[in-house]
Amino acid sequence: MAAASSREVVVVVAGTESSTQQRPQRNKDKMALDLFHLIFLFHYFQHYYTHVAAVESHSQAFIQTDKHLTYIVGDLHHLPLEIKPGESYSELNFHEENNLPNGVRLDPTMLDFGEHPVGMPHLQQVSVHNADTKTSLHLLSISGSTAHFHCSFFQDKMVPPGGNTTFDVVFLARQVGPVENTLYIHTTQGSFKYQVS
Repeated sequence: MAAASSREVVVVVAGTESSTQQRPQRNKDKMALDLFHLIFLFHYFQHYYTHVAAVESHSQAFIQTDKHLTYIVGDLHHLPLEIKPGESYSELNFHEENNLPNGVRLDPTMLDFGEHPVGMPHLQQVSVHNADTKTSLHLLSISGSTAHFHCSFFQDKMVPPGGNTTFDVVFLARQVGPVENTLYIHTTQGSFKYQVS
């Protein structure tokens, strides 16, 4: 009986040895499959995040007034633009960049940042000239609906007749591809659009 017991033990031990030899191969296969799943999930979430960030960047805005810079996230169909009681958005006094209020000139007439890497900021300065010889120009605010372009405050909020001031525009690309937007410059002579790309 002792001999039979030892044979059973040998059979069990031999069976264990063969499964031990198969186990490293199964572990390697499982690790390779887990690594594939991890890479797939990483790629999926990276792709998903890129699209979410691109969509979210179109639903953001900023409004700069005096010493306050406010970011707005959400529905931007009605930007808060000094709307007076009884006036609608379409009735506001807007001027195109090539049809500025009398005596107001921007240099450059529009900003083109060209091609830049994603996530690398690039700054350009814009000069506001008041060519009017009698009236001062009061610069009220700058607003826009973009996460790619950011503005500084005006260097001077009041531009005397014949004077000028500057403000900076920073371009920070958040996605690959061309980006265009409009900044709204609000003055005592009306609000006008300034094209940036």
